[in-house]
Amino acid sequence: MRWALAAGVIAISVGTVLSSSTAAQAAQSAEFEDGVTAVYDGRVINLRDGWSGAQSCISFSANDVRCFTTPEEADVALGNTALADGRSVAAVPACASGWVCLWEAINGGGRRLIFQDDEWQDLGAYGFANVMSSWRNNQSSGDLAYVADDSVGTLSLAAGGYTANVGTVWNDIADSVQG
Repeated sequence: MRWALAAGVIAISVGTVLSSSTAAQAAQSAEFEDGVTAVYDGRVINLRDGWSGAQSCISFSANDVRCFTTPEEADVALGNTALADGRSVAAVPACASGWVCLWEAINGGGRRLIFQDDEWQDLGAYGFANVMSSWRNNQSSGDLAYVADDSVGTLSLAAGGYTANVGTVWNDIADSVQG
């Protein structure tokens, strides 16, 4: 019964009824040796192989990763339709309260990967290693997040912080994240 409910929630979340075999694949552990699988546009994709047109992916858990065509669709899935502090989206890119967002381009541009997990995650499995250029940690006060690279070290992402351009040392270098 729990399995049927989980598959139903995934299907409703993407707005498409998935076949039972596709839902079963999506409900499996998301992180494999080959990468992380995600539900996007009614099908299961392996993010290591590419995002298939998705621009924003949310890692709800290791077993629940969902991707969206636009950042706005992902924001709606997170219940984030406006910034709570009243700043314009142009000033600070949207990142739902309680989440960490990484972008592949400066100023919150390009693809966005969203985390809320205190476990270290391999960005390569998400097809996002060595591409981060900006970030926002929209978690509560004192809840640090981190990105790391074996050769450079670890970068702390302060709670409530935003960096529009990580600079030359961290640009396109992070290969893991802890949110």
